[in-house]
Amino acid sequence: MNPSSSLSILSLVPLLSEPSFFFPHNKTPPLLVYINNHDDAVVDSRFCCTYKSLVERGDSDFKWVRPKSELDPIVLNYTSGTTTASKGVKPQRNFHGDDRCFDRLGCSETIAARNPVKTLTARAPPPTAVLLRTESLGFVVSHGYRLTETGGLVVFCAWKRDWNKLSATEQARLKSRQSLGLTEADVVDPESGLNVKHDESTLGEIVLKGASVMLGYLKDPIATNKCMKKTGDFTPVMLVSCTPMGRGGHG
Repeated sequence: MNPSSSLSILSLVPLLSEPSFFFPHNKTPPLLVYINNHDDAVVDSRFCCTYKSLVERGDSDFKWVRPKSELDPIVLNYTSGTTTASKGVKPQRNFHGDDRCFDRLGCSETIAARNPVKTLTARAPPPTAVLLRTESLGFVVSHGYRLTETGGLVVFCAWKRDWNKLSATEQARLKSRQSLGLTEADVVDPESGLNVKHDESTLGEIVLKGASVMLGYLKDPIATNKCMKKTGDFTPVMLVSCTPMGRGGHG
């Protein structure tokens, strides 16, 4: 197969019967590659081949095109669309990876760990009841903060042994406070740009800067300029406060 051919690799579930639903009706859809976990997958006329057969037909002598710069995009991720407008996020190669593994903490089945299992959850802090139930099953839960625009985890709660003596409710509250940064983070007043008071009540916007921060939104300069400064600082629409210890929490 010609490496320059235009292909769209689409992962489908059995319930999806018409992949052309994803493309405008007035345009010819690209060639579709069917991804299935079973080797005996049957491919109909809507697809050009399976992913396995595509790889088998690849040219092992093909000279892959190296990036011209570490700042070139490495993948294209899309936000969840909670603001009714999902945006294409361009992570940079300087981050050397693509991290999409964090989600909310929750279980629908009862499982138990024989030995303590350390796990990390992101997004909103888990409710105390969920946290207590999860840890009673043998899991040690840490909480962090990330966005699609930052690739991986940017801050998380660095736990202190002395906190194990506190009540379960107080432990849950502390776990929602992040301080250890994997990128440069600050909380500033949205009007003045100055640091907010570390009094656990004054709200400000979180500002992030580092190699994990995206290059911008795909073909959306207006949205990019709203959240990113020329210095590379990224400011999501997120209000947080700081404790006297310098830990941040959701507003």
